[in-house]
Amino acid sequence: MLLQRSRNGDLASAAAGRRIRLREAVDEIEPARLSPRALRGVALIALALVGMTIGVAAYLRANAPQVYSGPPPPPTSLPIPISMDWRTAAQGWVVVHDAGGPESVVFRTGNAGSRWERQLSINGPAFVSFTDASHGVLRANAAQAAGAQLLRTDDGGAHWSPVVLPALDRGTAATPFFVDRSRGWLLTSQLTAAGQQSVVYGTDDGGRTWRPLSSPGPLVDPADLLGDLAFAPGGAGWVLGSGAAGDPVLFGTRDAGQTWVAQRLPMGANGPQPTDRVDVSRPVVATDGRGVLAVYDRSQGQGWLYGTADGGATWADPQPLPKTSGSRPPAFLDALTGWTSDPTAGWRTGDGGRTWRPTAGLPGGWQFSAVVPVSGSQAWASAALPGPNGSLGPVRWGLFRTTDGGAHWTRVALPSLG
Repeated sequence: MLLQRSRNGDLASAAAGRRIRLREAVDEIEPARLSPRALRGVALIALALVGMTIGVAAYLRANAPQVYSGPPPPPTSLPIPISMDWRTAAQGWVVVHDAGGPESVVFRTGNAGSRWERQLSINGPAFVSFTDASHGVLRANAAQAAGAQLLRTDDGGAHWSPVVLPALDRGTAATPFFVDRSRGWLLTSQLTAAGQQSVVYGTDDGGRTWRPLSSPGPLVDPADLLGDLAFAPGGAGWVLGSGAAGDPVLFGTRDAGQTWVAQRLPMGANGPQPTDRVDVSRPVVATDGRGVLAVYDRSQGQGWLYGTADGGATWADPQPLPKTSGSRPPAFLDALTGWTSDPTAGWRTGDGGRTWRPTAGLPGGWQFSAVVPVSGSQAWASAALPGPNGSLGPVRWGLFRTTDGGAHWTRVALPSLG
């Protein structure tokens, strides 16, 4: 996790215990039975990704990352899929990180991975997100950089241009969320001696200009952290994060970020206990007002799914999630259709998480890293495979897809970094 030093180090130690996950394409990477060396490599990648999501920067240098313009990495580099976005079962984008170097590469396919088009190389791990087939953003954080770099495309990734972020103090992290090609928000966060300071910015022109809107909060506990945000097209939105104990960190807006109200989640007999430490994930809310909100109870090691019928103004009726490994959240397409997994098993739901149907595991000993749904029957998965020598490794990485609700998974060749 990325941390910023405080004078006495207490903020850094508190932040080190917080882990926040969101509906980005890649969940926590945590395959089982890997060697210590392999686990260290996996942990480094996962740590970089989590640091991007939570927006807490620390021990960083001053220069933001620049688009990589050098030669491609050698063909012997190990490709690791770290982010995916699929508009259809055939059309999607995959960010592949080079395990032997600093680069990540964005690839696009229009035929379900039969052919990959190399679009962009950039320093550091990166997340890709599209609002439609043409318009998307790429967020990149190099481990040595002081903050995020944001790029946008208006032609499906054929060309990318930088998005100028608001003038921010050194060490401030920035997390974007766009609902379409024009409308977006930016959560900026900085740790200070007084606790975390956060401001939400808005844009109506695709990030060409930003205006400060408001500061969510106040946080109940100095160790609470805001780290992510989500919006619905109508102007409802949420800023969320990781709570130290009780009172999950969740603020809602009904006026596109002008004002924020702390939202309470029912806790007790059903759901997390009032004193538990809870991480909140991005909610998904449909135009009819129905939606879902996943949380992970770190004290109990259990995930829960809340529902809403009023557009996210209130949340109720927590349902337990299938037992998954770690704080990996489910990925929902809408208020009803969602998928989730742990390394060796998967599940899907068509009724907003009230019931979950198991899917087949991946063939050949491969283990789920993340599942990205396209529909109730179609999904893509990134995966890891321990080495043939067991504890000696090395780890291989791959892609799989299903078109029959997870009854069968077919391996798809990763794009080559060479």
